[in-house]
Amino acid sequence: MNTVFQKVTLEDIQKINAKPLPLTNEYQLWRGKKDAITLTLFKSGKLLIQHPETVDVSNLLDKPIQKTKVKEKQKEYENYDDQIILGSDESLKGDTFGGIVVCGFQYNPALRSELQKLGIQDSKAMQDETCKRIANILLENYPERIYCEEKLPREYNEYTSSNQLLNQLHTAIAKNKQGKHLVDKYPGCVVGDIQVTKAEQKSLAVAAASIIARAKALEQLEYLSTKAKMQLPKGSTHVRETLQKIPKEKMNEFAKTHFSNVKKIIEHP
Repeated sequence: MNTVFQKVTLEDIQKINAKPLPLTNEYQLWRGKKDAITLTLFKSGKLLIQHPETVDVSNLLDKPIQKTKVKEKQKEYENYDDQIILGSDESLKGDTFGGIVVCGFQYNPALRSELQKLGIQDSKAMQDETCKRIANILLENYPERIYCEEKLPREYNEYTSSNQLLNQLHTAIAKNKQGKHLVDKYPGCVVGDIQVTKAEQKSLAVAAASIIARAKALEQLEYLSTKAKMQLPKGSTHVRETLQKIPKEKMNEFAKTHFSNVKKIIEHP
């Protein structure tokens, strides 16, 4: 069973007295384990607690709480996974470096068991190496079901609206669809037959697309790192030092120039 607390801080976590665990992705702020429960604090302030149904954690913190039972979550998955559907998702949208990648996966209910055995889930819950490994399996086994659209930073920066670009790329993916087009909803999303927030957690089609998109995003960052002759970091939190090393006239080739942190470097190096 999963229990989610909202508006949690690291100070709140200290009261739990749990044993720290290594982080598994860039969206996590802290992970730990206490007895039979595993706790994951995200940078958004959401605390996810995974625990047996017999363990009551509702009084663990004096915070807003939302409960989600595993069986209920599986039922939610089935609402999307019992039909032919094209799921699409993007990666690099919030990263300072890199452009954008949008991928789609054409899903058929006959594939459900195979995809579940692979461990298909939201790519944000995966380590990079796991994500790349599963993406390679998908690309090898289902190449005819995978569609990708990609823009490098220079191409990305030609657009005045990132949402307009996302709508364009998701629309390009949808040209290949069979059944309905399910999109992981983003601000300004006007495409897709179905728009769902956090769709990668509710649809195997979108989860598979998110894994492939993230793997290709990592490839793009590695390509750009080689070109820049330095490792370009993921995300947008600890990037200032790297931004300062890039010549102002070259910034357009590596970073999203409309991001405020990039603008500050360009205007006030």
